[in-house]
Order: sequence, then structure tokens, then C-alpha cells
Amino acid sequence: MEYSVDLFIKEEYIIALGLTEILVHWGNEWFSQDPQQFSFNEELIFKKKEDINFFKKSYALFMNNAEITDNYIGFRLLGEHELIKDLEWAVNKEKSELIDNKLLNFFRKVYALPDFIVFFVKNGDEIDKHISVDNEKEMVNAICDRLDLKNTLGGVLITKSVK
Repeated sequence: MEYSVDLFIKEEYIIALGLTEILVHWGNEWFSQDPQQFSFNEELIFKKKEDINFFKKSYALFMNNAEITDNYIGFRLLGEHELIKDLEWAVNKEKSELIDNKLLNFFRKVYALPDFIVFFVKNGDEIDKHISVDNEKEMVNAICDRLDLKNTLGGVLITKSVK
């Protein structure tokens, strides 16, 4: 299955999350790409989303207290990533491999941020639920539940609970 993953964080969280910009070299100079691209541990590549208004309008019904404000930056996970396929396989076959899964480790790091918004959607599905997570385990479960082939859950919008 194919999935789309969109992450919205405040700009000041980029370094804390461990995202580094991927620059291109031309001549003796380094340049940003347009749109900018960022990597996490050289395993996950994200493209900066230029137009976040789509998400504000399309998913307003599910946002509840979550709000994508102008100080949020959007990132889309690029490609049909092998790490998503590996996680889907682990969820459905080898539960023991969930412990040190690289994609889940990324989302654990996202959970450590003060606030965030994640859209995790099977391609072709719609967001059908907003889950406000209180701990890292709930964050992991919200993602793994979408990858479980036995359930028919649609996409999920995940935010951190406001304390």
C-alpha cells in the first residue's frame, strides 16, 4: 500500500528534530533546492510544503483545537518509502521488529517536540479521525493501527495533547 505522510512543526523545531537541509552543489557554491528538501538521518527525505492552506481548508473539520498557523512549516515524506513498507510488514507479521523501527524512532522524536501535527493517510483514503496523543505509545499506536491490514481505518491526523 502507498501512504502519504505530512508533518507540520514550528520552524524552531527543525534542528531539535534532527532535520538537515539537503543542499545542491554547483561550481564552488551550495544552494537550497526549490522547494527545500530536508533529511532525517539520511534515511527519510522530506520536501517542504509551500502551500499549507490546502491542509487548513481541507481538514478543518478534523482539526479541533489543533491549528496550522503561519509559524508552522509543512513537510511531505518523499517517495514510497521502504521504511513505511518495512513498518507495515512489521505491524502485520513480526511485531518484535517494532521496537527498533527507524520510522517509528522518527515519530518518537516528533512526539518529544512541544507540539506538532501529523497527517498519515493511505493513498486514496480520507482523514477520518483526529487523535490527540498523550504519550509516545499512543503516537506509535495511531500510526501502526493505520498500517494493520486487518482494519479498515482511513487516514489520521495526530496532534500532541495540550496539557
